Amino acid sequence: MLDFRSLVAVIGATALGCGNAPSHTTGQQELASVAGLPNQNLDILFVMDSSASMVEEQILLAQNFPRFMQQLEGLPGGLPNVHIGVVTPDLGTLGGADIGGCRAFGDGGKLLLQGFATSDGKPFLSNIADPSNAAVRNKNYDGELTTAFTQLARVGSNGCGLEQPLEAMRRALAVDNSANTGFLRDDANLAIVIVTDEDDCSATGPDFFGSNPALGPLDSYRCFTQGVICDDDTLDPQRAGERTNCRPRPNAMYQTEVASYVDFLIARKGDERKVMVAGVIAPTLSSVTVERNNINGGLTSMLAPSCERSFNGMISRADPAIRLTSFLHAFPGRTQTSSICDNDYSSVLNKIGASTARLIDAACLEQTPQLDDNGQPTCDIVQLSARSATGTRTEQNVPACGGSSDETCYRFVEDAVLCAAQPSKLRLEVQRQHAATAQAYVVARCSLAE
Repeated sequence: MLDFRSLVAVIGATALGCGNAPSHTTGQQELASVAGLPNQNLDILFVMDSSASMVEEQILLAQNFPRFMQQLEGLPGGLPNVHIGVVTPDLGTLGGADIGGCRAFGDGGKLLLQGFATSDGKPFLSNIADPSNAAVRNKNYDGELTTAFTQLARVGSNGCGLEQPLEAMRRALAVDNSANTGFLRDDANLAIVIVTDEDDCSATGPDFFGSNPALGPLDSYRCFTQGVICDDDTLDPQRAGERTNCRPRPNAMYQTEVASYVDFLIARKGDERKVMVAGVIAPTLSSVTVERNNINGGLTSMLAPSCERSFNGMISRADPAIRLTSFLHAFPGRTQTSSICDNDYSSVLNKIGASTARLIDAACLEQTPQLDDNGQPTCDIVQLSARSATGTRTEQNVPACGGSSDETCYRFVEDAVLCAAQPSKLRLEVQRQHAATAQAYVVARCSLAE
């Protein structure tokens, strides 16, 4: 008798008949995946802007954090084993001289508690199911998790205005950062949430903050000219007017390449499928506009904001996030971008929470698939191997369950309970003859309904 083991719990589910997986079709999207080795461990890092313009956004994020947690608590296994930490993008001048509100090393990528005291002295919140009784949670804080996070999220407004969120993320997760020991677990999934109203200005060193006249005034516009390139850059970079097709500048002298942060995260976790990245940032438009404004008696170049919002009678503006958008797009299917100018962050935190939850359980089809003549989803079902040492994967078609097959097989089920938030209410179920011994994923690549 075959000892099939269901990798996905199906609650109140009705099985649908399935044909053999079709050959790969162009234009398909990955709508669901099932991990061979389910993993309930989840590390969540918030990179919270602490500059003077971010007070309202910190309030909105803290107020709506329960929406984020509801998505995690609604998972089939309940709340995962979470570590939650907060850093700021304030790295000062990377060891250079203090300039205005930019101290030499800023917060240095250290996890911050904002005066909150954890019972174990760790600089992050921990909520782990007891190994001997899953109904018992081992916590390093008193009271509710959402209350504790509210204090952590209020990072203040005295941080450096030349924000370096990507570099702060890297320093927070670096192996040699002893201040954050214990936060990042080798076996855990990782979610990164960046909240800022300016683009990334991660510099290569203190020279960026110097007085070199070739770099222009030391302000946020310097971040743009040194870290971004546009099709119109053969002209004076200080000139007013429109810039088109703007993207991260390759081989920049004073700004760290965005791709290096993507490579860092994949190498740190060993697999990009264990990473989700989200940004609450300004929208990146097809073109940006440079303005020349008279400030303190002199003309200064600056980017026109790509969005703005009124909050308590104040106007909040945000600059195009070109480098951050490029970073987020490097994790297709595992990313979420929301506008920092939204008046209500309830939807923002719902979406980010849902994307984070899919690191733990992504078996529900995210969108409605196209159906074939028999009413079945038009999908390719393939098993992806674990990443090799060179970063490659192998793929193998997975057959539908039925008959006397002794192979790994799949079926779609209707599940109005676990997939209540998804439009199709369909869930991918995978059965294996033997338990997986290495991390692999069965994924559903489907054509979308019109």
